[in-house]
Amino acid sequence: SIPISVAPAGTEATVSPALVAFTPGVGGNWNVPVLITVTGIDDFINDGDVNYVISHGPTISAQAAYNGITPMNIMGVNLDNDVPDVIVNPTTGLITTETPPGGPVTFTIKLGSQPTADVDVNVASLTPTEGTVIPPSVRFTTGTNDWKTPQLITVTGVDETVVDGAQVYEIDVQPAASADPDYLGVDGDNVFVTNTDDDVVGMTITPTVVMTSEAGTTAMVSFALNTQPAQPVQVNLVVGDTTEGSINPGVLTFPNGVGWNTPQLLTITGLPDLLIDGPVTYTISTTITSLDPIYAAYNPVDITVTNADTSTPGITITPLAGITTTEAAGAGRTATFDVSLITTPAAQVTLTFTSGNLLEGTIMPTVLVFTAANVVQTITITGVDDLIDDGDVTYQITAAAVSADPDYSGIASGPVTVINIDDETAMVVCTPLAIPAISETEPLPHPTFECVLTSQPTANVQIDFTADLTEVTMNPTVMVFTPLNWMNPIQITVSPVDEFDLDGDQNVIINGLITTTDVNYGPLAVPAITILVQDNEVPGIIITRLLGLPLTPLTTTEAGGTDTFQLSLGTPPSANVVLGITFNPAAEINVSPTSVTITPAGWNTPQPVTVTGLDDTIVDGNIPFTVTIISASADLTYNGLAPTTATGLNMDNDVPAIIVTPAAGLITNEDMTLTAQFTVVLQAEPTAAVQIPTLVTSDATEGTCTPSTLNFNAGNWKTPQVVTVSGVDDNVVDGDTPYQITIAAATSVDPAYAGLASVTPNVGVLNQDNDAPGVRCTFTGGAVTSEPAVGADVSCVLDTVPTANVVINLATSVPGEGIPVPTFITITPGGWNVPEVFTVQGVDDFVIDGPQLYDLTFTVASGDPNYNAIAVAAMQLTNQDDDSSAYDVVTPTGPVTTDEAGVLVAATFTIAMKAQPTAPVTINLRSSDSGEG
Repeated sequence: SIPISVAPAGTEATVSPALVAFTPGVGGNWNVPVLITVTGIDDFINDGDVNYVISHGPTISAQAAYNGITPMNIMGVNLDNDVPDVIVNPTTGLITTETPPGGPVTFTIKLGSQPTADVDVNVASLTPTEGTVIPPSVRFTTGTNDWKTPQLITVTGVDETVVDGAQVYEIDVQPAASADPDYLGVDGDNVFVTNTDDDVVGMTITPTVVMTSEAGTTAMVSFALNTQPAQPVQVNLVVGDTTEGSINPGVLTFPNGVGWNTPQLLTITGLPDLLIDGPVTYTISTTITSLDPIYAAYNPVDITVTNADTSTPGITITPLAGITTTEAAGAGRTATFDVSLITTPAAQVTLTFTSGNLLEGTIMPTVLVFTAANVVQTITITGVDDLIDDGDVTYQITAAAVSADPDYSGIASGPVTVINIDDETAMVVCTPLAIPAISETEPLPHPTFECVLTSQPTANVQIDFTADLTEVTMNPTVMVFTPLNWMNPIQITVSPVDEFDLDGDQNVIINGLITTTDVNYGPLAVPAITILVQDNEVPGIIITRLLGLPLTPLTTTEAGGTDTFQLSLGTPPSANVVLGITFNPAAEINVSPTSVTITPAGWNTPQPVTVTGLDDTIVDGNIPFTVTIISASADLTYNGLAPTTATGLNMDNDVPAIIVTPAAGLITNEDMTLTAQFTVVLQAEPTAAVQIPTLVTSDATEGTCTPSTLNFNAGNWKTPQVVTVSGVDDNVVDGDTPYQITIAAATSVDPAYAGLASVTPNVGVLNQDNDAPGVRCTFTGGAVTSEPAVGADVSCVLDTVPTANVVINLATSVPGEGIPVPTFITITPGGWNVPEVFTVQGVDDFVIDGPQLYDLTFTVASGDPNYNAIAVAAMQLTNQDDDSSAYDVVTPTGPVTTDEAGVLVAATFTIAMKAQPTAPVTINLRSSDSGEG
């Protein structure tokens, strides 16, 4: 017996039979092959092709030779038929509907092989507005058989209220999620579903038949879409008879998104047509404008409207009362009222208007004509100013109608009540009521006052004026106003009276008394007018200007300018009066005379006094001064009167200034052989030390100045201080260059000089240039080179600072005798005066030519136009010759050996010239023993 087994057992393959028995003898089957069937096992796992081993034995037999024999193993391969897959069924042909419950349909999902870990598959509708799925995901659990059990997915149609026909939408079966790498990302087929449409385009309009009236009653109509449009829908509304009704709005717009199903209202308002035409029916047509082709083709129903008639014939006047005009000119002078017919007349209607009081108001126009057009017409009322104080007057305007239309012929209207506001109040107005004060000796012209009436009197109005005639006189003293001249002011001149009496100032009252038969003006009182008459009899010292003009502040100048005032007395003294004159400050003015005597006879004869300004040479500004007059007399009235003063200003002629001389035209040079000078001095004496802290040059590369600080005081302010300006050599070819010496503002505690700038803050100087562009090259040793490459060193510098790099290209006139190394040098603006060294190297020409002269030449290039292409003199050099008329024989280091057979040559030698010949050279060779070689 031979047992047969498979490893691994029970997972990949089985064998049948599992035990084979061979029998002995002639009738036995020991030599008959037994067929073993090997069958693969399906493990439902994607594990690939798996190798397995079929083992035999060991054998079991009573015959020792056959017992325990182990036949060879057989190798097998179980070919895998498991593929990781997400199987969806069905994927097409499913149909849902928008009509609830949506006609749910299903499809299933299962796996193609057993996973090694849980597998999750999510599903989703790609168009959720057409269909939804439940559940949104399924899970296949490892270790169970649910991987091969189809799991149900339900798809339900969605009603989106859009007329879009049957819509194909897709259910997305998304890639699997799993820890099993074979299933991770495996994507099942998507499912395609058709959702049938249940939407029908339409519009609901309610109601479609409405009533309005000419009284302005309204009707409301609701509009709503039955389905959601793909594009906005505009409902256009047109009134068939605009004389009967109006609508609001004229266009209704429904969006294609949120709010499409919100009803919108149309308001229809009845209109009066002023015709007695009974109820009128008309139509409001509705049309649709939309980019949605389904709604664009839809024709909604029209609305039928009946407008009830409310017209009654009549005349409308607005307003009938409360109208006011004024007698005063301006905005309130006029008023208006409007007139119209209530209905359209069958014939022309003429209305004639009449003012009940033409002395209070007029109308324009007085006749209005109305036709079927029935336009509202306006009548303007203008108040009449009667110039009489008669109070506010009420009157009426009436109208009479004439027409061939019996409804309007003789129809009543009005009357219109008007009040004309009076602007007149009877008054006597006098100005001014307080006349400015005058003195008893007031010069002409004398003051006046005037009076006028505020309204027209009905009779003459006479006003008689009275006053204290010892103080004033009036001209005229009577005013008479008539009904014709009442609005013209009448003037009275008031003149003072000098009674030569020391009675002090008198307040005079001027009174007026009215005489008239006018009832409005008779009871009136005339306002009192006052005037203060100043007494001119006052003892005192009178100070005036020349010609008796009032005293004003005096003015003198430090340049000796004068001013004059006069002295006199206010009243005649009983004895001489001596007026002593003092002044302060004495350093600013002088007064002449210092004493004036006034006699009783010459009390009012002015005595002149002259004030002269003094010069103090200090900048102290305009100084106020005071002149004081005191009195002494045997007349006790004038003895020791209170001092009288005159004040004034002494105008300063000292102006602070810093004077620089000269301010221009100074010349220096770069050789520093020519310097320049200018001086600085103060124009006026300072009250404290003055320092000019800095004097600086605007270009330190062109010039400097000394000293840099100047100090002035009260002792040296008018002594010029010298500043010396020296030129600076800048080594730049810049031509004669102007520059400035700047003088800083002064510092001082004297406010006149503190921060004061010089009259000439900058002094102009010209620095003469001494620089010329040039290249200087010299031999640092000798001007000799030699043919064994011995060189001569050359050093080059510039004469001035260039504005750009200067490149000097080097060459020789005979390159076969010498060459520069390097072939060019560069000199920068920063190293213009630093020697740049190069070598001229001798060249061996191998010619016996003796010492040879050659030139070193220079070519200059630069962005500085002064140096570009500047000429540089060539430098001559001598190249020493090292060549001689000889030749060299170079022999081998060992002996030269040949053999007699003429075959063996052990060495050679060479011959070379020591110098290049000028013609071919023949060298004859001979053997010392021609018998040997």
